[in-house]
Parts: sequence; C-alpha cells; structure tokens
Amino acid sequence: MTGWGAANGHPLMLPAMRSDPRLGFNTLAERYGYRSYLCVPLKRGEEVLGTLEVVTKETRRFRPEERDLLAAFAGAAAVAIENARLFEATRFHLGQLEEANRRLEELDRLRREYLRNVSHEFRTPLTVIKGYAEFLLEGTPEPASFQEIMRVVLESGDRVIDLVDTLIEVSRIEQGDAERSLEIQSLDLGQLALASVESLQRFAAKKGVLVDLDFPEERLPLEGDEGLLHQVVRKLLDNAVKYSSPGGRVVVRGRSRGEELRLDVEDGGIGIAAEHVPRIFDKFYMVDGGITRRQGGTGVGLYLVREIVRLHRGTVEVESRPGQGSVFSVRLPRLHLSRQPEARA
Repeated sequence: MTGWGAANGHPLMLPAMRSDPRLGFNTLAERYGYRSYLCVPLKRGEEVLGTLEVVTKETRRFRPEERDLLAAFAGAAAVAIENARLFEATRFHLGQLEEANRRLEELDRLRREYLRNVSHEFRTPLTVIKGYAEFLLEGTPEPASFQEIMRVVLESGDRVIDLVDTLIEVSRIEQGDAERSLEIQSLDLGQLALASVESLQRFAAKKGVLVDLDFPEERLPLEGDEGLLHQVVRKLLDNAVKYSSPGGRVVVRGRSRGEELRLDVEDGGIGIAAEHVPRIFDKFYMVDGGITRRQGGTGVGLYLVREIVRLHRGTVEVESRPGQGSVFSVRLPRLHLSRQPEARA
C-alpha cells in the first residue's frame, strides 16, 4: 500500500485495510489489531520523497478534511526534507569549494616561490660569469688564477645549461602528447649512471663527497628515452650530493629484477622528515626553504623525475630518516610499452 501511494502520488484511504490485496504484512496487521489506513505522498513538485501514514485500531472512515490535513503536514514535511537535502548539498559543495580554493592558494604560493627560486638560480651563475668576464677585461691574470677563473666560469655555465634543460624537459613532459614524443631506443642503465656520475664528479669532489657505482651485472639493457632517463639519474644524484655533508658517500646501485630494472641512489645526508615524504615529488614543493636557498633548487627536480618515470611506466619512491640519509628507488620495465608482449587472455 505504501508503494502504491508513492508510485501513484495520490492519497489512499482504506476503512478496512486487511481486506485490501495490496497489504503485504497481513499477519502483523492482525497481531496489532490494525484496521484502517490513510496514506498521503510526500511530494516536492512532481517528485515523491516518501509517504506519511496514519493507521488506526478501530474501523474508521477518514473524512476529506482529515486527508487534507494530513496532506498539509506531508507538504510541510516534504519542504523540510528538501531544505535539509539542499543544506547538506550546499555544505558539501561549499566544503569542496573551500578545499579547491585552499589548494589554488597553496599552488599559487608555490608557483610564486618557484619563480623566485628560478630567478635566483639563473641570476647566481650569470652574475659569477659576468663578474669574471669584467675582471678579465681589466687585464690578464696569472696562469694559475686564470685556470681557476675558467673553472668557475665553466661550472657556472654548466649550471645555467642544466637549468635550461630542466625547464625544457618539464615543458615537454607536460604536453598532452608527451608519451608520443618519447624517443625510444636501446640503452644500458649502467652507462646512463656512469655518464651522470662523470658529469657531476667535479661538483662532488669540490664538496668532498665520494660517489660510488655498484652494478654487479656487466649490462642492464632497457628501452627508453635516453635524454629523459639521463635527467632522472642526474637529478637524483645531484640531490644526493647536494644534501650530503663533506666527507659523505653516495652510492648508485643497479639491479635486475626479472622483467624490470631497479636503480637506487643512496646518501647519508640530512634526510627527509616523515611529514614531507608524501609531497616530495609534487611540483614546486620544497622541503625546507632555508636549506634549499643555501643549497640551491627550483622545486621541480623530483617532480620531473616522477613524471619521466611515469612516462616509462615505472615507479619511484623514497625511504628516508632525518639525519640518516635517503634512498631513492626507481623501477623501470626492460621493454617499452610499445614492445612489451601482449598479455594472453
């Protein structure tokens, strides 16, 4: 009977409810002595939200005015229910809007900080290059001084090139068809690691950090974009050296695990606090502005690592403890997706 009232949207008055074939709980009605039944729909416009019912234990013929009174109660109840729904929906969407605004504000703050950092990172080496160029214009220094000047200029130039390469690669991987632009070729993970170590050897030596390679297997072949994967190894190694103390040691390990390869970059540096680990790969995110400012950084290096690894269908994670160092682990499939064997049904 309730279902009929809700489905049809009309009042239902039954002086003898037990004799009505629509009664689905005849046994209960007899047990409690129910006899008469009045049902009106809870309507909000054309939508039926439910029903409002009256059941009596004496036989009663409900009058039209009683039906109308119950219908008035039902109308008021329907309005209250709909208002409650709207209130909950509004509160939910307001919460979503507040969260979205909070995220936008945080992203905007990180973006501004990123632009400041990028400007600083460019200005520092360019200022060094300009300063030494002006010094050389004033006269020819002693050979030993000249060699040191050129070494500093070369390091500053490498720093600018690395910054430009980073920004170019970030722009590249954020394109909608980034995966299609991958230049897939046969590579060796050990050779990629060796090239990265050689490119950063001068920086590591200057800081007094020893960099070791640990690749037991002669070859670790894989398929991927050489330029992007070189960025992955270089960024992880650069971070490891940067945040290591003088006299520290960084180890780059390569291992084969079936159809995938694993690359670990381990350092004994300052480490990362647990609350920062979940966001360490987010774009623009930097753990400590003060440390970053002293060591240098833009806030996109690890983000770039994560996105490049994702493009190669791999994963990257970090284990770290403050004061005990960090281990960044990258897992990459040997074969690129376009050449992996199709799964059998």
